[in-house]
Amino acid sequence: MRTSRWFCVVAALTPACAEPTLEPAGRETAALVDNTEWIQVTGEADVFDGQGGGDNSCAPDAFGPEDFGGELSFEVSTDDCQRLTVAQPALTRIWEGDAIFVRVWHEQLSAPEPAEAVLALAIAGTEVWRETIPIPQDHGGIVLGELIAERDTAEGAVVSWHVHNHGKNAYHLLEVSVGEPEG
Repeated sequence: MRTSRWFCVVAALTPACAEPTLEPAGRETAALVDNTEWIQVTGEADVFDGQGGGDNSCAPDAFGPEDFGGELSFEVSTDDCQRLTVAQPALTRIWEGDAIFVRVWHEQLSAPEPAEAVLALAIAGTEVWRETIPIPQDHGGIVLGELIAERDTAEGAVVSWHVHNHGKNAYHLLEVSVGEPEG
C-alpha cells in the first residue's frame, strides 16, 4: 500500500512515513538562505529578543539586499537601525555533521565611544553562531565562520540573522551556506 506525502505530514511523520536519515554522499555546498528573502521579526518571533538592549525598530531603508561588488549581500546600515533580527525558511536540509559557513563584510566601524558589535545566527530557534567585533576599527574586514551542525534540521526551518551595533556602521551578510566540512 502506498502512503501519500500529505498523509505523512498530517500524521506527524509516523515511522512508516519518515524520511531517510542517511547523509547523502559527496554533498556539495548549497545556499541555506536567499539574501532577497529576509523579513524583519520582532517580539516572540525574534529569538534574540532582549539581547543587547535597544529596540528592533529599523527604518525600512536601513536594511535589504545590496549589490556588493557583484555579489548579492544583505546589508544592515546602522545609521537608523542599532538592532535588527531578520528571518526566513532554510532553503535546504541540514544534516548532522554538515558544515555551516557564514561570511560577513563590515565597513570601517565607528562609534562615539568604544563598544562592540554582535553578529549572530540561529537555526530552528537555537543560536548556533555568534561573533563579537570591537568598535571602532579604522578599516573594513571580513568575518568568516564555520560550525558543524549538531543535529539534522529540516528544509524550511527558520533561520534568523541578528545584528546589534553601536554607532553608524554597515554590515553585509554575504553567505550562509551548508556543505562538507573544510579540511
